[in-house]
Amino acid sequence: CGIAAAFRAPIAGLFFVLEEVASHHERSHILRIFLGGILAMLVTIQLSLLVGEFPVLFSVFTGGTVQSQCDNFYGLGEVLLFFPVIGGFCGVLGATFNAINVAYNKRVRVRWVNRSRFLKCLELFLLATITATWQVALPVLFADETTASTNSVIRGSNSCIRPEIWSQMFSGAIVEQKSTPSPTVEAQVDARLRSESRTFLETFETMVPLPCLFGVMYNPNLCSDAEDFATRKNATPSDVDIWYRCVKMVANATQHMNATLADDFCCGFDSVDELFSGVYYVPCTETPCNASCPLQLGDSFKSLAPPVPQQETAAGSAPPGGQQYSQMASLSLATTGQSLMSLFLRGLPGLFGPAPLLIFFVLYFISAAVTAGAAIPSGLVMPYLLMGAIIGRLF
Repeated sequence: CGIAAAFRAPIAGLFFVLEEVASHHERSHILRIFLGGILAMLVTIQLSLLVGEFPVLFSVFTGGTVQSQCDNFYGLGEVLLFFPVIGGFCGVLGATFNAINVAYNKRVRVRWVNRSRFLKCLELFLLATITATWQVALPVLFADETTASTNSVIRGSNSCIRPEIWSQMFSGAIVEQKSTPSPTVEAQVDARLRSESRTFLETFETMVPLPCLFGVMYNPNLCSDAEDFATRKNATPSDVDIWYRCVKMVANATQHMNATLADDFCCGFDSVDELFSGVYYVPCTETPCNASCPLQLGDSFKSLAPPVPQQETAAGSAPPGGQQYSQMASLSLATTGQSLMSLFLRGLPGLFGPAPLLIFFVLYFISAAVTAGAAIPSGLVMPYLLMGAIIGRLF
């Protein structure tokens, strides 16, 4: 019931029970276990609606609450086509896993290993050595150091992003109230009142992106200061040219906006001095562009590269930079829990490429199938979750 409630997956809870008590259960218990898992999941969902969040340790982020705009609802075509395909694919993988495990147990463990305690310990030593060797060797051989940024990990996102990542792209939000007609309310009032002009206040929240996100900055004061600097009496032709490029790029990026509103935009920069020294962001309506915010992903993402020293600013704080991480090291050198949380991060489709995921999956799949049944209490729940998360990323 705990597995079913934590992951909202009654079938996973049933499989967990079958794994743990495989030799001591009756078929008549399967239905009761499954119904208990469904009941536990429903109770957890109702509690989450009351407290406003999902009150379990291993929840997958869906935007803060169960009923969130980040939750994806599948269409009939996806249910009829995609689900049977991935279900059949996972079924074949499960059968292959069992076949490898049964064949190894019959041909190796029953025939040789189970004869003595020494051979059981020797098998554990060899399995641990082989597993540790390929997990350490993969990040070394697969040099895939990546700098985390909005362009590298968020491009193509569904916008369902954790707050700690969201805050690295937006400086906040502006809440405005606008008077708009409310047909829902007007439909409920008398015909005489409907003929009158009635308006109602609605609240709108507008996110304010950092200049690095789109390379476009909304800052009437700073943009005006930069324009004054470029058009001063002793301005150089280079200053005027930089400001002209800055305005032209933003005009291309904001051409759908109202002309008056677009006047308050300019290319993104941190200070007027940096702008006219040639340090500014180029929106991706131009080629090439450099608009991209550096991101910090957390300790779950590992790197084999030496840390890059950061110079301190005048205020004494290190300037933020994109976190350097290795995709393969983040899978093989992290703990299983850390790898799971990294794979479960929604809204970041570029975190892992298909090549490291596929290579790691094949080796991990074989290692888990061979290790299951060894003389050590190693369960299969976490390996199943990790392999399932990798399949989800691949699909």
